[in-house]
Amino acid sequence: MKKYKTSVIKKKLGRFIRVRPIISDRSGEAVRNQYEIIFEHGNAFQSYDSLIGIRIGDKLYLTDCHDYSTTTSKYCTTWCGWNGNERREGLKSGKFLFLDSSEM
Repeated sequence: MKKYKTSVIKKKLGRFIRVRPIISDRSGEAVRNQYEIIFEHGNAFQSYDSLIGIRIGDKLYLTDCHDYSTTTSKYCTTWCGWNGNERREGLKSGKFLFLDSSEM
C-alpha cells in the first residue's frame, strides 16, 4: 500500500482558517478532544493530539491512527460523513489514501 508524505499533503491544504469541535449526533453537543480543522483548500480531523485524516476535494487521506480507539474510530466515521460499514468497505477497496505516520 502506497503511503503519501504527510508534509506534502499538508502544504496542499493552504491557509489555516479555524478549528471547530466535532458535534455528537446523539446529544448535539461538542465532543471533547475531537476537532475538525478548516483550511483554505480542505480540512483535517484531529483526535486529542493526533492527526487522523485530511480531506482535499474528493480525496481522503487517513493515518494509521484512524482506528486507534473506539472513540477515534467513531468520530472519524462521523467526520468522513459515512457509516461504519461504508468506512470499512472503503478501507478494504482502497478508496482511501494513507499518510505516512512515521513522518509526523
